Amino acid sequence: MESLLGISNLWFTLCAAVFGIVLLIAWIILPFALIGTRGILHDILAESKRQTAILQAFKDGQPPP
Repeated sequence: MESLLGISNLWFTLCAAVFGIVLLIAWIILPFALIGTRGILHDILAESKRQTAILQAFKDGQPPP
């Protein structure tokens, strides 16, 4: 029984270490990923505003801008 408990403890330690390493890598990479998407989100917002203006002009019966 002692050897089975030792293997289980080793397995848990290895899984916890791998999870910790993956979490550490994600913690380091995440800020750079968020900074990289800022420009893309700005472009999406600008396009959304442009489409809203076109739809509003269409609704009012005016030519689109």
